[in-house]
Amino acid sequence: MAFSGIRMRLMLGLLPLALTPGVFFLVAEGYVNLGGGCKDIIIVFPWLLWSISYFIFFMIAVRRSQALLRSAAYGAVGATALMALVFAGLYLYAAGWLGARSP
Repeated sequence: MAFSGIRMRLMLGLLPLALTPGVFFLVAEGYVNLGGGCKDIIIVFPWLLWSISYFIFFMIAVRRSQALLRSAAYGAVGATALMALVFAGLYLYAAGWLGARSP
């Protein structure tokens, strides 16, 4: 059975989100060890945020009738940029909270 274009795009957009339970399982069971002990499970939350934002950016590109590869690249770059913005904001917030001052 051949997949139509929109089904294939939807599956590709939801792939990182569908892999989230597997990543959670691998980290929780210790198959993936990031060196943080029990705190390793926290890595699943940025993965989940990235996956959701990837899907949103991917679907925006699909809505604009972009090619499949371009849609995937647009989703990955957009989600990564959003994560960088979130982490930069958290870094600046924590720096102020810890009493760091600007030079």
